[in-house]
Amino acid sequence: MIIGYASSGTQSWTMEFLGDTPSSNLNLSSSPTDLSTNVTDQASTAAALYIFFESQNDSDQSFDLWNFNTIVSWAQKLRGGSGLSANETALLSDVSSSQSGGLSLYPTVPVWNPQNGATVNSKILADLEAVHSDGTAVDPSLPTPCPGAGKCTGTPTP
Repeated sequence: MIIGYASSGTQSWTMEFLGDTPSSNLNLSSSPTDLSTNVTDQASTAAALYIFFESQNDSDQSFDLWNFNTIVSWAQKLRGGSGLSANETALLSDVSSSQSGGLSLYPTVPVWNPQNGATVNSKILADLEAVHSDGTAVDPSLPTPCPGAGKCTGTPTP
């Protein structure tokens, strides 16, 4: 999980899967042909926020319980814009307006860093809860956590 801040206070979120070598790293970039470049946009920010919200966030391995390839696929779907649920569209819109306004995107204050001073964005929180309540019934590409450590199939190879 990577959270960046511009001088204006604007947050950008993304995720990166670190492989054994830089050439096997993966990210949510909008330029997947250049895996060494990890840029962020509303789609990668929304995907990272969803995983952050849905993870336990109480250990340094919380994000490891997800198949990174499914997160990448969902970010690409969000980026494409077609076939999105109303709640996914609202999430992307609220990410964009919050970034434009220099607002925090944190849906919750992380358990692992309660002193970071992050304010909670209630719109983003409501959007993530709505996307979750739609679940895979509305969007089967929505990432879901693995059934347990080492029990995911189709995961990236380090």
